[in-house]
Amino acid sequence: MRILLAIASVFVLVSHCSATAIVAIFQNTAGQSRIVFGVDGLQTLVDGQGKPIDSHAQCKIGRIDSYFYAVAGIVYSPDRSYDVYRELQTTLSGKGSFAEKVKLLEAVLLKELNSTAEWPPPAFVQVFIVNSAEFPNYYIGYFARDAWGQWRMLPRSGMRDSIPMDTRVVVLGVRDSTPPSNDRLNNLLKDAAAAVKQLIREQAAQHPTTVGEPISIVEIKKSGVHWIERGACEQ
Repeated sequence: MRILLAIASVFVLVSHCSATAIVAIFQNTAGQSRIVFGVDGLQTLVDGQGKPIDSHAQCKIGRIDSYFYAVAGIVYSPDRSYDVYRELQTTLSGKGSFAEKVKLLEAVLLKELNSTAEWPPPAFVQVFIVNSAEFPNYYIGYFARDAWGQWRMLPRSGMRDSIPMDTRVVVLGVRDSTPPSNDRLNNLLKDAAAAVKQLIREQAAQHPTTVGEPISIVEIKKSGVHWIERGACEQ
């Protein structure tokens, strides 16, 4: 089986923002499509120099109606009234199609991110959304600063309405360890949930103060949603 590995860069921590490790596995085998994704459960606040000042366990998989989502990078900043999860809740609960909601979300986040010049480069935001009611529709948004300091959408951002025929592993957020080899991925992917957990744990080993357990994992298929491991998402 051919494995495609999509890797996101490491982000720089900024004031009042938390690191997040998100791993999503897309599988389409024997006519059965599914998305298994997991997120670490350690919420960390840092100061302007990126030094942790507080941490606690927190659910990082959000849900509103049929939408499940997670965010990596600059998640929120109390000092600037900036909160990506709040904007996701507001946008996804509104009227319109999934595509229309995504376009509105992108516009809102770009406006907020460009409202201040204080974010230190090369900060970025990554948003992952799955619409379980219209499976397999999902969205990955990459927001980053360009050479002139303006926040923009990266070209690889966008909605998808199908699961790749090959298994695909997408790692968002913190990542600076060596990518697993195809042979190792083949072995890991015999159990997608175990693979998600292992890859997140590897990121936690690299960043123990900003990424850690409990890990939450959810499986989404056309037939429905199944929590494999709730972690901090107990309710």
